[in-house]
Amino acid sequence: MGDRVYLRVVGPTQLVDTTLAVSAALTVEVPGIRSVGLGGVLRSELEAVLARDLGEVVKQVQVHARPLLRIAVVGTVVSPGYHTVSSEMLVDQLVTLSGGPAATASLSEMQIVRADTIIMKGDEVTRAVAEGKTLEALDLRDGDVLMIPPQAAPWDRTSVLSIVALVLGPLITIFALR
Repeated sequence: MGDRVYLRVVGPTQLVDTTLAVSAALTVEVPGIRSVGLGGVLRSELEAVLARDLGEVVKQVQVHARPLLRIAVVGTVVSPGYHTVSSEMLVDQLVTLSGGPAATASLSEMQIVRADTIIMKGDEVTRAVAEGKTLEALDLRDGDVLMIPPQAAPWDRTSVLSIVALVLGPLITIFALR
């Protein structure tokens, strides 16, 4: 329930090209054609089931269907938020969809979180990006979050001088009073 499906149905003319939500009854209402039950249907079986059921109503029908995921991208990206995307999307494409990483992003520290559990972090995510893994290959689900933290603040001259003054100040005062 609540999953989203991209559906394109072509018969003698293009009949449907839309995104549908799976209802509480585990069905999708295909506009102008019929309701199709999806209870017990695996994501990998989605297109075949829709083609079979819609083919009973519309002859010579071609059905293209793919499940969609709602994934959040948060942290140091230009446009954080939720995105409804194909499970075939690559991780780096998801970051790009969010406007790309901000200048202060620490891409080597990315994490994928489900509820309150980190399911993948740092080098694992970086490796998945390098290998061109899809969201489906990473077994991501609706509601998962890709977190891109900011880089650790580098030491700047003012910080270093403050620490040096903090340490040397009392020492100079002690030697000056002797």
